[in-house]
Order: sequence, then structure tokens, then C-alpha cells
Amino acid sequence: MQEAETESLAESIRRFSLSDEPLSTSTAHSFVDAFAPLSHSAPLAQHSSAQRGDADVVLTQLKQARSTALVTLASRSSSATASSVSDKITDENLPQLLTPVIRSKLADTTPHSLLAALNFLAALFSVIPTEAHDILIAEGILDLVLEAPDACNAVRRPTSDSASSDVPSPPLQLRDDQLVSLALAELVSSAANSTVTRKFLAGQQALLDWLDIACVPRNTSSSAPALDSQPKSNAVAILSGLADIKIYRATASESVQGLSQSLSSQQTSQQDHIRKIKQDRSERQRKDHSLFDAIRVELLSRSPGSEPSQKLESLDQVARAELDRSIQLGCLEALAYLTVQPVFKDRLAAEPRLLTILCTTFHPTAPKHTGITKTVDADSQRFDGAFQLGLATILSNLTAYPKTLTAEEKQIRRLRRFANAQETKQNDATSADNGDGDDDDELETVEHADKRCAAVLDARGIEALCSLALAGRPSPNSTSAGLKVNPSKSVRTACSDALLALLTKQDRTVRGKAVQQGALKAVLALSAPVLHDLLPAPSTDAEAEQSSANRTGLFSRGAKSSTPSVTSHDLAPLQALAKLLISLNPSILFPSEQGLLSVTSLICSLLLAPTAFQLQKFEALLALTNLASLSPQICLNVAAFSLETATRDRVTNDSSIAFSTSSVLAHACEQLLMEDHAMLRRAWIELLVNLLQVQEVFAYFVATSPGSREQQSRLILRLRTLLGLSEVDDWAYVNRINTDESSGASPSPSKATGGEPSLATRMASLAILAMVSDSEPVAHSLLSLERLFPVLLTNLVLDRSDQDIRNQWERADLQAPGAGQPRNKADAQAQAELNAINLSLRASYVILNVLPHLKREEGAPSKPNGGLERDVFRAALRDTINHHVAQCKQPGAQDHVTQARKGLLEVLAECLKAA
Repeated sequence: MQEAETESLAESIRRFSLSDEPLSTSTAHSFVDAFAPLSHSAPLAQHSSAQRGDADVVLTQLKQARSTALVTLASRSSSATASSVSDKITDENLPQLLTPVIRSKLADTTPHSLLAALNFLAALFSVIPTEAHDILIAEGILDLVLEAPDACNAVRRPTSDSASSDVPSPPLQLRDDQLVSLALAELVSSAANSTVTRKFLAGQQALLDWLDIACVPRNTSSSAPALDSQPKSNAVAILSGLADIKIYRATASESVQGLSQSLSSQQTSQQDHIRKIKQDRSERQRKDHSLFDAIRVELLSRSPGSEPSQKLESLDQVARAELDRSIQLGCLEALAYLTVQPVFKDRLAAEPRLLTILCTTFHPTAPKHTGITKTVDADSQRFDGAFQLGLATILSNLTAYPKTLTAEEKQIRRLRRFANAQETKQNDATSADNGDGDDDDELETVEHADKRCAAVLDARGIEALCSLALAGRPSPNSTSAGLKVNPSKSVRTACSDALLALLTKQDRTVRGKAVQQGALKAVLALSAPVLHDLLPAPSTDAEAEQSSANRTGLFSRGAKSSTPSVTSHDLAPLQALAKLLISLNPSILFPSEQGLLSVTSLICSLLLAPTAFQLQKFEALLALTNLASLSPQICLNVAAFSLETATRDRVTNDSSIAFSTSSVLAHACEQLLMEDHAMLRRAWIELLVNLLQVQEVFAYFVATSPGSREQQSRLILRLRTLLGLSEVDDWAYVNRINTDESSGASPSPSKATGGEPSLATRMASLAILAMVSDSEPVAHSLLSLERLFPVLLTNLVLDRSDQDIRNQWERADLQAPGAGQPRNKADAQAQAELNAINLSLRASYVILNVLPHLKREEGAPSKPNGGLERDVFRAALRDTINHHVAQCKQPGAQDHVTQARKGLLEVLAECLKAA
């Protein structure tokens, strides 16, 4: 019988949604009745022992009725937030129609009516908040809402016979008055999401008093309850505390505005206002810690991974499980607000069991079908979306690294600390309050963030993030067959931020462990929508129409036909993928050639994205350098990739030899001349070293058409830049002095532009010169540079010039500290010698390539000779050879250094012979 009556209710709502009839009182009552919980839905209260099949059907029909009711009301709304809903029927004054119905339900003291009205109004705030606000502020409504828990005429309902069953029942069981209090807290929390309603609620003292009482936990003991005792739930306190946090945002904003307005008033008024703000903040901190304790106890009562295995056999169990899931959602949403504060980030990360429960107990689900008409269940879709967003936000907050402060922001922080210290001396009573900002600063450090990320990793947080990222259905136009990705951009953004933070630490072990937990699969899924937005739109009208059709849906109000702009924040999953490719072998992560070519397109898109900031470009360059070292085909794809020529639906793997002006190769050649950031410039040059292994790239770099002065000038400019970058600068020397001797030396100019030791840049620059100087046009162009041989000689006579300051720079550069540096002094010296040999070897190859082009016939006009002074050059070569011969005879030299030195001597002998 209960199934028939529920089906009748759902059918009547469905029929009305398809009609053009105006909303009547009886229909409005049906809408409200659909939101009564399962345990109080007539006639379900008399049939709580119904079997599993009946429970499934009734639950499905009831959720379908709720979804249809919400969509119907949204389609008839005249508010701005709902005006874009498709198939809008008519504009009706919904507050005027619904207010009497809700008033009558609230005046009825039966739990069914009270719960239905409170739940309906809470759901209404999530769909049409303007109309819901008008209903709440109507005369007498808020008073009736606040009186509902005390006015509830609790009816004793028959208990389920599931206690005798072998199937465990959900542990939560609340009295009717507690359920009404819980529904009231949920209503206030939902209403507080609206800015206008939040300000209204902040001015209702009766409501604030009720929240103060309701948010006091009844049980904060961390010990587990006895097996034979009914656990005491803090559900009402948690939901009330969540609503209180939201309303406090409005009151805190008003307090700050009042302080700004009181600056022109008397000094006493200002001090009173400041004292009031401090008192409010102190009270807020007390409430926040109490709320965290209540959530902690609530979550610790659950065992990790137990939820999916639980089988619910009766309507009573289903109803209690639905209530339990609502309380879980409240816990997650409250933690999402609390973990914005550093103190709660550390508290949560310091409890491995609690963190493990968060990461393993809550299993997100994809939007469901109703099972009857195969339409999307809007109620489940909204609920699961909020559930996923709450968990993703917690993990994002928990793993967030502190923002890098500018010089001005650092100065403001120092001034704030100084002001707090002065005020503490004047008034010791407020010292505890004044220390809050400093405490937050102490907790918001890279070291604390590293510890929190390690805790999330140990709690299998990446597995949870992977589940959240993949909680969706495959898109019909996906770039990868069967690819699943969460349809909510907010969830994707939070997951991307958390994954990027977890991969930020430059630790190969950490990143390898992250891949084992599914980080690679998650970042690939999250990168797909970003790549879709970066690449050009479909070219044909049919493709454009299909793309637009795929964006339509039940809650697709914000869908736009134009290509959305991609911000630097949106590029987080691509940056996370680049970090993995930097630390781990790409050929192991992607065993197939097709996989490597696909990931190459993603990293190239990150590099060329207009909104990418410098760190993202730098890491993309490092990842592409690793990829380009794998095969000529990947090199060619990297060099030829362009955002303008790629398409959304298919990124071609057959790269054209005719490189476009927007390709990665064209950017690399231009960045040699334009990049002023030392680390970025070095990364571009190192990528170019690998790309030049391919003949097509080499031909593009050295190309000079006959009679084309522009091409010749650009080639000479590139060579001049590379030659200049092969010289040592003072960065390593100045920084070593500042670090080791704490002197007051002024910083190097390169330090302000992302400085670093010039050794890696010199190595890469000389490598390019050695490669391209084998081309005759390039050799002639090099000889036109008047400082060619003087600069090359400085890389032969390392640390042995007649200039003391230059020798000091050279020693500092060759021994610059960095990742993978040797541990003892002997190894450090050997590494410095090896660096010097490699620099000299590259410079020697350049010399060997250009010397044959110095020959000219007797009587021919003088040609450019690169600033060569033959006597000085020969003398320098002889001295360098004698120096390395003597070093080979030195006892105690490491074998690999001696072998490298012998190879250098062979090349130097060829240079002397050619000279």
C-alpha cells in the first residue's frame, strides 16, 4: 500500500510539472509532503519493516518526486538566478503561494508536517534562494521555525524488527524533537549560503541565541561507546555550529565596516569597537574548537571502509542511513570551513586515524539515474555534488602551501607584528588575542605544509582524490575513449589544487608513492577539460552544435557557447603532471609511444598557455626536456606543437616539418633573445639542446635564405646571445659570500631576475654552439662576432686568468651547491674539476669547428676572424694543455675525472694543430 501511495504522489507531481496549470494549494502541499523523511512519510511510518525491494522502489519514487518538485518550481520562478532555466513555463509569485502552505505545516505540531516544511524550505534555498528568502522573512515564519523543536508533538513510532536480523542497522537513532532540531539547523545552514539571507539572520537575536544553545556538544568524549549502549550523536551541535560559522561571516564583516566608520569618531568609541571585535573573535575561536571536537567524536565513531559493505534491508534502515549521510555531509562542510584556519589544518593532520576515516570512509558516487525513467536524479545529484565538494575542499585546504609574499606584503606583516607587540605591552589582558595572527603565521610555513601533505599521503588521500576526480560518466566527445571526469568544475579545481600541493615537494620517493596511489590517472583525467578549453573550437557547424548540446543538462544554467578562458589556476593539473614527468622516468609512466605523444601535447599546452606563470612554464620546460630525450618522433612533436594548429577532438601526431611561428620551436628561438629570467632562460636552452638532435629542427635553427638579411641577422643575434650566456657571472660568488661570510655585498643584477649559478646555462649554451658550428653558414656567422675567441678562451683558462675577481667567480660557479651535490670535500672538488673539463670540452669543439673557416687566400681582403689573436690563442692552448697534463700526473685523482681530462687533451691537441 505504501508503494502505491508514494507512486501516486510522485505521479501527481510529475503530471503537474508537464502542465501549464497554475500552482494550487493542494499541489503545493504535495510538494512539501514529498520532503518529509522516509521515517515519517505517510504511510511509511506504519510500514518501517518493509522489505528491501519495497524500500528501493519507495526511495526512488520519493527522490524522483522531490527532484521534479524542485525543477518545476525553478522553471516557474521569476528570480534572476533561475531565469535561465530551459523550458520556463510561466512567472508566478511563488512566495505568495507557498508561504501559507509552509505556515500551516509549521503550525501543525506533528513531526511529519514540521520535518516536511523545514526540509522543503532548506531545499528551496539551494534552487531559488530569492523566493526562499521572501518566504523566510514573511510574518511569523521565522518564529514558527524557531518554535518547531519545542512544539513538536513527538509520536512514538514502532521499532523495526531489524534488530533481530543478521544485517547491522545504522547506529544513528534520534528522537522526533532532535530530528526537528536537526532539520532546523540544516535550514539555517542552507539559508546562510545566500548573502542577503545571511545578513538577515545575523540580525535575528532569537535565532543567534538558539544557535548558541544548540551548538553545545552533548558528548565530546573521544572514547568509543560501549557495545550495548546507544551512542550519543552531536548531529544537532555540528549542524548548528556550521550555520553559526556562516552567519558569523556576515557579523564579522559588519564589525569591520563599523570600525572603518568609527575612525573619525572619538578615541573611546574606537577602543570599544576594537574590544568588541576581539571579544567576538575569541568567542568564535572557542566555538570553532568545540565544533571540531564534536566532529572528531562523530567521525571517530565510524570505522574506515565500513560504509560500502553495509546492506540495508528495511525502510527504517534506509531512512536512518539517509539521515546518517546528511550528518556526514554536515561534518564535511563544517570541516571545509574550519580547515581554512591553520590551527585546524594542523589538528586534523596530527590525527592519523581521523584523517584516514576522512580519506577512506566516504565514497563519492556519480550522479544517479532514477531507475524508472532514466532521468537524472536531481536530488542525488545535488547531494552527491555537495558531498564531493566538501571532501575535496578539506583535502585542498589541508595540503595548501603558504602564499609567496611580495616585498610589500612582508613589510605589512612585520609592521603588524610590531604593532601587536606594542599593544601587548600596553594591555597584557589582550595579549592572547594579539598573538593569533602571529600563531597563524608560524603555522603557515613550508615545513608545516610538508608535514600535512605527508600525513594526507599516508592516509591514502590521493586515492580519495582519484575517486573524486573520476566520479563521473564518460563524455561522448572525450579526447580519450572511456575517460571519466567529475562534471563539477569546483570539485575538479579543489582536487587539482590538492594533487598539485601533494606533488610540490621535490622528492622522487614521495612522487613515486603518489603515482602508486593513482595520482597519474587523476591528473590525466583532470587535465582533459583544461586541454579541451585551451585548444581551438571545432571547425564545422555540426561539431559546434554537438559540443553545445553536450553542455545542456538539468543544472546547466552557467553553460556558455563561447570558449571559456583558462586561468593560471586552472592549469594546476597540467602542472602536477609536469612535476611527475620531471622526477620520474616518462617511459616508465607511459610505456607506449602513443601515450608519450599524448602527454607531450598536454605539457606543450601548459608551456604555451597565455595565462601560465613563470613557475608553470619552467616546470613544463623541464618535463619537455625529459620527454624530448626519449625519441626523435617525440622531439619533432614537441618542436612542432602549436595551440593554434591543434584541435580539441584530435591532436595530430604527424607533425609538419614546416614549423609555424607559434610552435614550441619558434618560441624557443625567440626566448633566447627575450627571456630575462635566468632559470627560465636556462630551461629553454636545455630543451633546445635536445630538440636540435632532430635534423628538421637543426635545419630550422641554422636556416638562412640567400640574400635574406633578416634571417641572417636573427641567426647572428641568437649566436651572440648564446655566446654571451657561456660566460661566467657573479651570481654564485655573491650568494656564496652572503651565505658563508654574511657580508654586505650587494646582490647581483641576475638575482632580481630569477638568478642561479650560471654553470648549467653555460653548459647548455656551449653545447648548442658546438652542435650548430658544424654548419658552414653558422661557422661564418660565429666568426663575425668580435668576442668569439676571447669568450671561448675564458672557458679554457678556467680559474687561471690574470683577474683575481674573475677567478673567484669561476670557483664559486663551478662549485655552486644544488640538488645531487657530493657530500664530502673530495667529491665536491672532483665534481668542480669535472664541470670545468666539460665546459672546456664544449668550447674546444666550437674552436675546432670554426678554425678551418679562417683560412683565406693570399691577398684576399680581410675577413672577420672572431677577435682571434693567433699568438695569444696559441699560448693559451699550450698553457691549458700543460695544465691538464700536470693534473693527470697528480696523485689521488679520481679515475673518471682523469679519463675525462685525457679526452679533453686529445681535442685540445687537435685545436693546436689546426691553429
